[in-house]
Amino acid sequence: MCAGERRTGVRRVTSGSDRVLIDVRQAAGARTASGTFRFTQESAGVALEMKEFGQLQTMAGWASFSGLARLRSSEPERAVTVILDGDELIVSAGDFSFTTAARRP
Repeated sequence: MCAGERRTGVRRVTSGSDRVLIDVRQAAGARTASGTFRFTQESAGVALEMKEFGQLQTMAGWASFSGLARLRSSEPERAVTVILDGDELIVSAGDFSFTTAARRP
């Protein structure tokens, strides 16, 4: 990872009724990333939308970022970590985790 380079993480994932939209970018020299991360899992009542991002880390075939989001509108914000590792997507938020194959757009 090089802080002097522009970085991007883009992916759409649909697995049954679970949906993920990732369009996160970090400008060269920026301290934090920005963009869109949405995850919905109807079966668990989860509708997560990240609005505050930490750093976006990228390498060939791999990306990760973290930030703050609510799993459900009635819950407090919590730290969320997202990892794209090849075709695998991992979303972790405390006691909640989700892993699936993440086909590239």
